[in-house]
Amino acid sequence: MRQDVTSSAGYAIQPSDGMVKLETADDSRGWDAVGKLIEFNTSCASVFTQRAGIAALERTAEVTPQVVTNLRHCRDTLIPLLAAVPGVQVGAPRGGMYAFFRLDGFDDSLATAKRLVVEAGLGLAPGEAFAPEARGWLRWCFASHDPQRLVRGVERLQLWLAGGAASAAGIGV
Repeated sequence: MRQDVTSSAGYAIQPSDGMVKLETADDSRGWDAVGKLIEFNTSCASVFTQRAGIAALERTAEVTPQVVTNLRHCRDTLIPLLAAVPGVQVGAPRGGMYAFFRLDGFDDSLATAKRLVVEAGLGLAPGEAFAPEARGWLRWCFASHDPQRLVRGVERLQLWLAGGAASAAGIGV
């Protein structure tokens, strides 16, 4: 018997007037989008994920400042390193745990992301996975318990861009 397990859980807060707009839309695309959001973020969450969600809600005042401090440190480690790489366009996000950036001359972010995994051992998400407007962009998750992993990741990217893809894959992250 196949059992699907997810390790994510979520919730959404939307103004009531937004719900009315979705409900009275000429087509069902609005509700389809909400349905997908609910399905992939809250349905079929595994027991350990549900318990983690409860713990996070109960300990928000204790845990959230630690998480925010760590993410800020990781962001402040990664963004200047990426910005210093020739041919990289990046902006500092004000929050979250992702940096979006472009590599000059690499307009197909899906092909680039695939190459980076194989040739540099660097896992980044292609921008077009999120929206057509993000084509050509890559997403780097900087949530890490060890910011030095981000430093080593940028070293891999630099080696790969310099044509040293084979040696880039040998750098331990």
